[in-house]
Amino acid sequence: MKDVEKYPNEDVKYGLLFKLSIVCSVLMLGAHVAALLMLQRKTGTQCRSKVSVLSSRIMQVISWGITLIVLNKIRKGKYIKFPWILRFWWTSSFLLSLARAMIDAHCVMTNNGQLGLQEYADVISFLASICLLVVSIRGKTGIAFSISDDITEPLLNGKNEKHAEGKRDSPYGRATLIQLITFSWLNPLFEFGFRKPLDQDEVPDVDIKDSASFLSHEFDQCLKYVKETDGTTTPSIYKTIYIFARKKAAINALFAVTSAGTSYVGPYLINYFVDYLNEKRFRSLESGYLLALGFLGAKLVETIAQRQWIFGARQLGLRLRAALISQIYKKGLILSSQSRQSRTSGEIINYMSVDVQRITDFIWYLNTIWMLPVQISLAIYVLHMNLGMGALVALAATLTVMAGNIPLTRVQKRYQTIIMDAKDDRMKATSEILRSMKTLKLQAWDSHYLEKLVTLRKTEHNWIWKSLRLSALTAFIFWGSPTFISVITFGGCVLMGIPLTAGRVLSALATFRMLQDPIFNLPDLLNVIAQGKVSVERISSYLQEDEIKSDAVEYVPDDQTEFHVEIDGGKFSWGMETRNPTLDGIELKVKRGMKVAICGTVGSGKSSLLSCVLGEMHKLSGMVRISGSKAYVPQSPWILTGNIRENILFGEPYESDKYNRTIEACALTKDFELFAAGDLTEIGERALSMLIPAHNSFRTSEYAAVENETDAETSTNQEFPHTKQDSEHNLCVEIAEKEGRLVQDEEREKGSIGKEVYMSYLRTFKGGALVPIILLAQSSFQVLQITSNYWMAWACPTGDNEPLTGMNFVLAIYTLLAVGSAFFVLLRASLVAIAGLMTAEKLFSNMLHSILRAPMAFFDSTPTGRILNRASTDQSVLDLEMANKLAILHTNSTRVGRLAGIQRAPILHHFAESLSGAATIRAFDQQERFTDANLCLINCHSRPWFHNVSAMEWLSFRLNQLANFVFAFSLVLLVTLPEGIINPSIAGLAVTYGINLNVLQASVIWNICNAENKMISVERILQYSNLASEAPLVIEDSRPPANWPNVGSICFSNLQDPTMFEGTVRGNLDPLEQYSDTEIWETLDKCQLGDIVRRKPEKLEATVVENGENWSVGQRQLFCLGRALLKKSSILVLDEATASVDSATDGVIQKVISQEFKDRTVVTIAHRIHTVIDSDFVLVLSDGRIAEYDTPAKLLERENSFFSKLIKEYSMRSQSFNSIPKWEH
Repeated sequence: MKDVEKYPNEDVKYGLLFKLSIVCSVLMLGAHVAALLMLQRKTGTQCRSKVSVLSSRIMQVISWGITLIVLNKIRKGKYIKFPWILRFWWTSSFLLSLARAMIDAHCVMTNNGQLGLQEYADVISFLASICLLVVSIRGKTGIAFSISDDITEPLLNGKNEKHAEGKRDSPYGRATLIQLITFSWLNPLFEFGFRKPLDQDEVPDVDIKDSASFLSHEFDQCLKYVKETDGTTTPSIYKTIYIFARKKAAINALFAVTSAGTSYVGPYLINYFVDYLNEKRFRSLESGYLLALGFLGAKLVETIAQRQWIFGARQLGLRLRAALISQIYKKGLILSSQSRQSRTSGEIINYMSVDVQRITDFIWYLNTIWMLPVQISLAIYVLHMNLGMGALVALAATLTVMAGNIPLTRVQKRYQTIIMDAKDDRMKATSEILRSMKTLKLQAWDSHYLEKLVTLRKTEHNWIWKSLRLSALTAFIFWGSPTFISVITFGGCVLMGIPLTAGRVLSALATFRMLQDPIFNLPDLLNVIAQGKVSVERISSYLQEDEIKSDAVEYVPDDQTEFHVEIDGGKFSWGMETRNPTLDGIELKVKRGMKVAICGTVGSGKSSLLSCVLGEMHKLSGMVRISGSKAYVPQSPWILTGNIRENILFGEPYESDKYNRTIEACALTKDFELFAAGDLTEIGERALSMLIPAHNSFRTSEYAAVENETDAETSTNQEFPHTKQDSEHNLCVEIAEKEGRLVQDEEREKGSIGKEVYMSYLRTFKGGALVPIILLAQSSFQVLQITSNYWMAWACPTGDNEPLTGMNFVLAIYTLLAVGSAFFVLLRASLVAIAGLMTAEKLFSNMLHSILRAPMAFFDSTPTGRILNRASTDQSVLDLEMANKLAILHTNSTRVGRLAGIQRAPILHHFAESLSGAATIRAFDQQERFTDANLCLINCHSRPWFHNVSAMEWLSFRLNQLANFVFAFSLVLLVTLPEGIINPSIAGLAVTYGINLNVLQASVIWNICNAENKMISVERILQYSNLASEAPLVIEDSRPPANWPNVGSICFSNLQDPTMFEGTVRGNLDPLEQYSDTEIWETLDKCQLGDIVRRKPEKLEATVVENGENWSVGQRQLFCLGRALLKKSSILVLDEATASVDSATDGVIQKVISQEFKDRTVVTIAHRIHTVIDSDFVLVLSDGRIAEYDTPAKLLERENSFFSKLIKEYSMRSQSFNSIPKWEH
C-alpha cells in the first residue's frame, strides 16, 4: 500500500464509509465464525464434503481477520483511498455471498426445509457484502482531517479568490453513500424548484470530475498517451475514447451485469412459487415467506443496480460529450485555411451538435453489450431448469432472430451515413443563407434560396423515410420475437414429449418476457452502433485535418533584433501545392516604429502578405521572424456577441483613461450616445463594424496589421477630416434597443409543457386522424398478448392434473393470438413512422417559411447559432425520436430540461463566431481565453442536463421501490390466503407480470420525462414558426400596373456587405439563371474580373467556397457590383461598393457605372471625394440629421458648408484635386 495516497498528520475524522467498512467486516467475520461453529451439527445434502466446506469456512475466517487488520492499518496510516486489493476482495466476497444465498434458497425450497442458523448467517453476510460492494465502488475511505488556519489562508489568495465568488456548490460531489443510492441529494433542488421555475444561475454546479476543464484536460492526456504508445501523430479516436471512458464504463458494467443477473431470479422462482401454491397444505408458511423474501431481495438489488448503471451511463455520456465538444472547438481555432475551406461552418457545427449527441447515445447502450450474454445465458439456464432440452430450441430461435439483425443493421448504417451527409448539405446551406440574409432580401432572392433549402430537405426526407421504414420493420420483428420464440419453444417441447405444466409455462413466459429486453434492445444497439461509428469516423476525420503550423513564424525577443517583422526568401501558398505559390520571393524587413503601406491591384496578394506575417499561410520555404506583440484589423469586420466594451477590450484589462482615449480616437463617442446603456449595450454578430478599429487601438501592440483598401495617396481619415468625430454609423437612429440589449435572451416558456404544444404536434398531420388508429393498434397488441399468456396459463395443467384439452390445440390458439398481436405491432410501427415524419416535415416547413419571411430586425437581434440549433438538433429529435417518445409528463425535469436546451445554443453560436474570427483570435493570441469561454459554456449546458437526468433517476428509484414493495405485499398475500381462494395458475400469471412491474414502471416514467424533454424541441420549433412576418410577396387585390413605378421616392438604411455564396461564379452572379453566358462575360469585363475568371480552368464554373473565402475581399466586392450591373435595376445603391479596391480599378468602375446607369437612379455612399463629386445632388449628414442637400456647385459656393470644407481639406492633401474641372452654375 506504499503507493496509496495519504492524508498529512493532522486531526482526523472517520467518515461513514470507513465506519461502514469496519462494521460490515466485523459482521462478515462473525457470520463465518458462527457458521464454522455450527458446521459439525449440520446435516443434509449441503454437507456431502465436510472437509472442503470446513476448509472454505476457515479460509473465510482468516481472510476477514486479515481484512480487519488492513483496515486498522488504513486508520493509522490515514489513507485517502482503500487499496485496490481490498476493493477486489470485497467485490469477490459479494459474488460468493450471492451464490451462497441462492444455493441456500434453492436447497430450502427443493427439500421443503426450514431456515436454520447457518442460513440466517448467510443472509447477514450477504447484506453486509452488499454494503462492502458499494464501499469498494466508491473507493474513498471517507477519512477527513482538519488543517490549521495558517496553512489554509495562503491557498485562498491569488487567482482562486476571484473564481470562488462565482463558484456554485455541487450537492452531488458532497453526497453521502445513502444519498448517492437514493438520489436524495436532489431534494433541496426539488424543494426550491417546486416554489418557482428554476433559472440558470439557480441550478447547482457539477462535480469537479464532470467539469469541462477537467474533462478536456483528461482527454488531452489520453490523446497524448495514445500518441506515445502507438508512436503516431494521428492517434486513434476509438482508442482514445476507450482509455478516457474505461474506468467509469467498468463500474457501470459491474452494476449492469449485477442488475441483469438478479433480474432472472424472479423467473427462476416462479415455478417454485406455483408449486408452493399447489402444495400449500403440505408446506409451511415460512417457506412461502422465504420465497417472497427471495423475490423482494432480488428486485431490490436489481433496481438499485439498474438505477446506478443508467445514471452512470448518462454521466459518462456527459463527460465524453464535454471532452469531444472541447476537442472540436480547439481544433476549429487552429484549422489551416485549406482545411477550413474544405469544411463549411454548418458541417463543422453538425459535428458538435448531432455527431457528439449520437456518440453520447451510444454510451448509454454500451452496457447492453455486457448485459446481453449474461441475460441470454441465464435465460437459457432458467429454461433448461424448467423445459430441459426445450431450452436448446429457445436458444436456436433466439439466435436466429438476432442473426436477422445483421443485414438490417448494414442497411441502416448505410442510411445513417447518407442521412448525415444530407443533413450536412442542408445545414451548410442554412448557415450560408442566414449569414447572407440581408443580401438575399435586398436582391429579392429569398424565395429562390428557400426553394433550394426545400430541395435539400426533400433529399434528406427521402432517406429518413427509408430509415424509418426499416426501423418499423425492425420493431415488428423484435416486438413479435418473444411470442415467436415461445411458439417455437413450446412447439418443440410438445414434439419432444416434454410436459408443459402451468408453473413451467409461466416461468418460461416470464423468461421470454425478460429476453424481450435484450432482443428489443439489440436493434436499437446495432442502430446506435451504426450511427455512432459514422459519427466517430466523421469527428476523427475532422480532428486529423491539417492545422496552422506553429513553426511557420519564429518569435524573437526584442533585445535580439532591431526588426519587428522580417521575411527572408519567403514562398507561401494557401494550399499544399508548390507549383503555383500565392507569394514567391518575398523579402521584407520592418524596423521598430516604421509604418509600411502595402499597395497593389485587386487580387495581387496584399491580404496574403499580411496572412503570412501572421502565420496563416502554408510556408513552402524561407523564414518569417516576428518580434513583439501584434494586433490585427481584418478586412471583413468580425464582432462577438456581448457588450460593446467587451468587444473593444477583447480580453485586455479595463483602464478608463486609455479606454476613453481609444473611444475618442475611433470616433465612437456620439455613436454610444445613441444607446441607453452606452458601451455596455449588448450587440450581436451583425453589429456594426465600427468596433473593429477600436479593439485594435486599445491593445498596446508593437506592430499592427491593418487590412484595408484605400486611396494610395490619402487615408480615410485624411479625406474626411471634419467627420472623424461623427462616424457614418450614427445614421441608425431607430435602434431596436431594450434594456441596453440589441440581442435579446432566448425565450423560455414557464412551467410544464402546455397541452397546446401537444395538440399542435398531434394535429399537424391530417388533423391527428392517425392517432386513434395508432392507439387502437397498440391496445390490440397488448390485449392479444395478455390473452395469449392467459390462455397458456389456463389451459396447461397444474401439478399432476390432466390438461383441459389437447396441447396441439392449445398451441394452435396461442400461435393464432401471437400472430395477431405481431400484426398490430407492424401496423402501429408503420403508422407511427408515417405520422412522425410527416409531422416533422410539416413543422420544419412552417419554421423555414416563418424564418425566411421574418424581417431583418429578427436576424439582427437573433444569433445565428440559436436558429441553427433548432434547424439541426431540435429537428433531428422530431425526425427520428419524437413520435416514439410521446407520453405523460413530469414538471421539474422539464424545467431543467428547458434550461439544458437553451444553454445548448450558446455553445453552437460561440463556436460559429469563433470559426469565422479564428484568424483574429490567433492574431491577438486569444486562443486560451476563447477555449476557456467554450469550457464555461459547456459547463452551463452540463449543469441543467446533469440535474435533469438525475431528476429522472430520483423519480424512477422511488417508483421502483414502491413497485417492489407492492409486489412483495402481493406475494405475501398470495402465500397467506387459504388454499382454494385463488387458482395457482392465475396467481402465477399475476406474478409473471408483477416481476416486470418495476422495469415497466421505471421505463414508462423515464420515457415520460424524456418525452417531455424531447417535446421541448417541438415547443422551440413552434416558437420560430409564428414569427412576425414581412408583407406578403403578392397581394392580389393590390397588384400594380405594368408601367409601375413611374414616380416615387427612395428610403434606405444601413446597406454594407460583399456577400458570396458557396457554389460557382455563374451561380453567384446569376442564381436565378436569367442571363446568357455572353451577358455574364460582358459584366465580368466591366467589373475588371473577366481576365481573372478566364484564367481559371473551370471559367464560369470556377468554385466559390463558403463566404467566398477563396477570393479576395476586393474581388468579392467586384462580384457584388457585377450582380447589380447584370440585373440592370432602375435604382442602384452603392454603400462603399469600391472600398476594398485600388484607386485605378475604382476609377474604371466609376466610369462604367456612369455609362451603364446614366438613365437610372444611383445613390452612392463613399469616403473618396472623387466618387461623389460628379453627382447631381450631395446630401451631407451630421449627428444623424441632414445638414446640407444641394448640387455640388451650390454647396461649393458656400465657404462654410460642410461639403466645401471637405473639398478644401481634400485639395490640401491631394495634388490630384487640381484636375477636377471648374463647376459652373
